[in-house]
Amino acid sequence: MNTDATNTEPAVSADLPMNMSMDEEKSGDVDEKLYSRQLYVLGHEAQRLLGASSVLVHGLSGLGVEIAKNLALAGVRRLALHDDALVNHYDLGGNFYAAESDVGTTAR
Repeated sequence: MNTDATNTEPAVSADLPMNMSMDEEKSGDVDEKLYSRQLYVLGHEAQRLLGASSVLVHGLSGLGVEIAKNLALAGVRRLALHDDALVNHYDLGGNFYAAESDVGTTAR
């Protein structure tokens, strides 16, 4: 991982959902089986807009990681994660990917 403090690129960027076919991506259709519960609450248009949106999550503390996970599960199309803060011992409990050897680095 790049530890240069001037690096402004997101740590992770992903196109979500990964099971969307090229035809669905172009037409804006919503996978009704995957998002059936959300469709009852949000409706097709809101879910389609959510699936076309891009979100940057800055700060991957325990709360930031939970927000990023929920956005991914909700069907956000692009999710970029960024955090240049140093890992501390508190982060080990909330971030499954942080190891004790990461403490004091910008590994999150």
